[in-house]
Amino acid sequence: LEGNIANDYRESPATWWINFGLKDANRGQRRFDRIKAEVFNFRGNDVNQKLSPATKVDLVFGDRNFGITQGVLEEIKFRNEYKIRTVYKDGTEIRSEVFEGVDNQVSSDDIRERTFSNVLGQYFGKSRLLAYWSGICDGWGPASTYLPRPIKPVTVMSRTGVPVTFYPDDIKALGAYLFARTNTPFRTTMNYRFVGVPCKDRGQAEIDHWGYITDGRCSDVDAGLWHLALVNRIAVDGMGFVFDVDNNHKINNHPIAGYKFSYFNLKTGKESGARSAVIPIRELKFDGYRKARNPKTTHIVGVKSVVRYLNYQVPHELREKVRDSEADDKIKEIEYVYDLEMDGSGKILGGHWGDRSKETEDYGVSSSEQPDFIWMGAPGVLPESEFARFALRGQSSGPEKVKNGASRPFGRTQWAWDGQSPLPEDWVRAHITDARFEAPLIDPQTGRSELNAILRPAVPLSHFIYYLFDQARDPNHF
Repeated sequence: LEGNIANDYRESPATWWINFGLKDANRGQRRFDRIKAEVFNFRGNDVNQKLSPATKVDLVFGDRNFGITQGVLEEIKFRNEYKIRTVYKDGTEIRSEVFEGVDNQVSSDDIRERTFSNVLGQYFGKSRLLAYWSGICDGWGPASTYLPRPIKPVTVMSRTGVPVTFYPDDIKALGAYLFARTNTPFRTTMNYRFVGVPCKDRGQAEIDHWGYITDGRCSDVDAGLWHLALVNRIAVDGMGFVFDVDNNHKINNHPIAGYKFSYFNLKTGKESGARSAVIPIRELKFDGYRKARNPKTTHIVGVKSVVRYLNYQVPHELREKVRDSEADDKIKEIEYVYDLEMDGSGKILGGHWGDRSKETEDYGVSSSEQPDFIWMGAPGVLPESEFARFALRGQSSGPEKVKNGASRPFGRTQWAWDGQSPLPEDWVRAHITDARFEAPLIDPQTGRSELNAILRPAVPLSHFIYYLFDQARDPNHF
């Protein structure tokens, strides 16, 4: 699931942060300012192909203040307004400086890192600085897991009687934005669970001369838990989860699409079936993680897991693609190598990353690619915008409410709106209030709000977004 919430107000087809630019954000605002006086007079292709999904929502709800569009553009500007750059020469830091805009940038070869400062920054560490790569992958990832694929466009009638078509990429963008803006320290209805936290600002774990990680808190996701998460979440629950692909400073949230296991003997390195690859742990000649093993471990096996995951894509700007399918997905693969610790009954107790069969006294500890962290929510629950609880979604053949959030409405709801009749007034009131809502900014360390600090989520009414997904999905998928 990919999409861009302010698709048509960007300077280039690349995502907004690739240009590193307040220049790009300001141009987006100016472009919107030039057309916003005429938006409510647009018809046909001017509506469907020239407006971003955010502005289409404003048009549908008759919001002449453009609460959703302005909220999105303001966030883009805030993310780009102030930057800190560190300039290097021959590997030596020359200076660090704060600058506004992009006109005085030096060669990109001389800049190792750019970070953006804004009120959202405290969610990402004590520095309160957002890295240049930050975006809404925290929304895109879970939305891809929890929402059905929109395979076709959906046309609805706006409050002013103008048909508005939302294409698959428009609908995806709205879903990702809803998940991102309802996942904050102030409020989340998803009750996500995380495993794996980098112990350093840069995510670099301390190691000894053998390469052994000396601080257990820094070894990211336990390999045994990773293995069990793949098996239970995907194979048993039939759902994916979100993971950070590698253990470095940059956060790469991606939804998992599938996996494949192969097993090998840690004594010989030869692959075989799972049962025949298991050996008594005492047979390992060298084990760099011997001191860190679960004391109940009696047997051990090597595993190679090849994980397929969804990668980012640029949405179709000209709206030429009106159908969406799995063939349109951009899939990548990554291989992780690790061992599993087991007791005498075969129960998995934990594990460590790397290939023990390659370890010797001289070689030291074998390392492997490994995910930084994984996270997921409970199956069957969806986030809600702040004021959705004051609007009737419709009659459901399933449970209308579940603990913490909304039940899945897809395929089991008689909606309170059919997409053509006038919008229900309680939907309009809830949406306009959501678009203008200002949440206090909560310090995740203390749980207290900061004085004079707000977060303006500018979230569309969740009922409306789920209605679009329900109408656009494959009827055989919920």
